[in-house]
Amino acid sequence: MGSRAERVAVGVDLGGTNLTGLLVSDRGTVAGRELRATPAALGAEAVLGAVLDVASGLAGQARELGHEIAGVGLGIPGPVDADRGVCLFSPNLGWRDLDVISRFREVFNVPVRIDNDVRAATLGEAWLGAGHPYRTFVCLTVGTGIGSGLVLDGRLWRGPGYSAGELGHIPVVDGPDAPPCGCGRRGCLEAVASGTAIGREGRRAASRGEPTSLARLPAEDITARVVAEHARAGDATAARVLRRAAVYLGLGIATAVNLLNPEAVIVGGRVSRSWDLIQPEVTRVVSEKGFPPNLLFLRGVFPAELGEDAGAIGAASLVLGPGGGAVSR
Repeated sequence: MGSRAERVAVGVDLGGTNLTGLLVSDRGTVAGRELRATPAALGAEAVLGAVLDVASGLAGQARELGHEIAGVGLGIPGPVDADRGVCLFSPNLGWRDLDVISRFREVFNVPVRIDNDVRAATLGEAWLGAGHPYRTFVCLTVGTGIGSGLVLDGRLWRGPGYSAGELGHIPVVDGPDAPPCGCGRRGCLEAVASGTAIGREGRRAASRGEPTSLARLPAEDITARVVAEHARAGDATAARVLRRAAVYLGLGIATAVNLLNPEAVIVGGRVSRSWDLIQPEVTRVVSEKGFPPNLLFLRGVFPAELGEDAGAIGAASLVLGPGGGAVSR
């Protein structure tokens, strides 16, 4: 960025395992980065303290460079009341009705905004990533669970309860044998197409004695990433596990296409790193199950472009505003 003073924001993406902090200019360049493990086991105060440390460190970098700090944006897992700055519920962190924003306003004499982490990632992709060309699109993150964000006619859609677009909880499997979901229901998309589901099915295949190189591994080592690695190496059973998840993911995406008529669907999260393996089945199912008039306007199902930075970039855009590249609010 050189020595020229710029308008920047601190963006922090808080995950259950790691937190990522970025210093982002209103041109979309990253001027600073802080990564840290999330001390979730130590409780809310320890987690908020870690986030404050990261944000304070980045703000200090901005001041040293002579930049104008526009504000601090936070992406928090779980439903978030963005207007009040309250995390309503975060099962991964064990939070419920936690006032997050007040702690930060005590420290920072600049605007502070918070939102759900997946919605923040959606904003990041809308500004600088795969969603930039579109005014109506769906962003899915497929990892431990499945989260989603909706941009409709250029506006991030939250819903009256701040949980609009929970596509991970579309029911796709029925009956008593449907796998349980973390939400307490059975047969949700998340229960059959997430990274957690892929790892579970890989372990089941190995334990049933199916012909697979996965059987040589300890059960606890069989994760979605490992299943993808074995599928890429030619393991037919691992490939079948991935295809099954991709079919369900395609059904969920087709449902979103039929309901929302988006121009694009963007898929991020760690499972999207295996996009080349799951894309053929996803595309096939969407083409077969999508409502034909809506498919005419669908430009495609694309992998996300910003990777692990999407959430922090989107969090920064919460305070940089539409002039900084975020969709209109």
